[in-house]
Amino acid sequence: MKIYFLSLLLTCSLLSQASKQISLPFPSENVSPKENKDLEVEVILPSKQSSLPNQVEGTQAPKKKKEEKPIDPNFGILPKAMYNLNRNDLDKANADLNQATTTEGDSANKAKLEVVRLLAKERKISQAKSIIDGIDNQDIKYKAFFELAAGIENVSNKKSEREESIPFYLQIITEAPRESTSEKKGKEKGKDDTPDLNPLIPRSRWALANILYKGGEFSAALDHLSRIIIDYPKSEFLDDAIYLSGKIHEEGNSNFPRDLHRAIKYYEIFTKKKEIEPFKSSIYFNEVDSRLKIISPNIKPFSIQ
Repeated sequence: MKIYFLSLLLTCSLLSQASKQISLPFPSENVSPKENKDLEVEVILPSKQSSLPNQVEGTQAPKKKKEEKPIDPNFGILPKAMYNLNRNDLDKANADLNQATTTEGDSANKAKLEVVRLLAKERKISQAKSIIDGIDNQDIKYKAFFELAAGIENVSNKKSEREESIPFYLQIITEAPRESTSEKKGKEKGKDDTPDLNPLIPRSRWALANILYKGGEFSAALDHLSRIIIDYPKSEFLDDAIYLSGKIHEEGNSNFPRDLHRAIKYYEIFTKKKEIEPFKSSIYFNEVDSRLKIISPNIKPFSIQ
């Protein structure tokens, strides 16, 4: 019995000591208001709902509508005309093209370019010129002049007929912008800082040089070829110009003395560029190499002054 009372007293003593060491996570009802103040916990209220960047307070901001580009009235007509042209259905193609040329815009200008091509094949020069006068895009306008000149040349069998194309080539050379509109736009965006001249000009000079060469006007032909070589060193017609310059000097005629020294010089310039375009894939390479082997053994080259 004594042992029971002793163990009961020991247990009560231990519980009393433990209660002094353990503190509850919340205040007791018996804690004074002053002591309770120190135990207050900060209450975090929900934040006010914030507005998204495209919202007005309390309402949703209306979305901006994209500006719609005006629909080109000829958008569907020109592709249809080109389809009929490719099928060689000229009646339907002409009807669609004539309809497309009656309004304004890029499609109308492109339709006029196609009409000029067709008129050139029929040598309807005055009608083609009237169409070109109605083109308000400079790039397309001078392309149309080139198509007219090239078309006249392609359907001509006589020298006098081919020479009717010369005024239009000259018009491109003297009046066309040095740079096309599209190239200027590219530079404004910083795409390319390298001068890139209008490719229609060296192309027209090359066409003119060919007509003059075939007509025996070697000196005039060389003038246009030299302008390609000097002014357009990156042109796709550079190999053509150097090759024909050598050929003219090699051949000569009654009005232009033969000069094999100069012919060799041009041919050597050609072969030295054989690793770069347009010489690397030029159709003249084998002929230039052959001519050099034939005429150079007994001719000592000299520099062109």
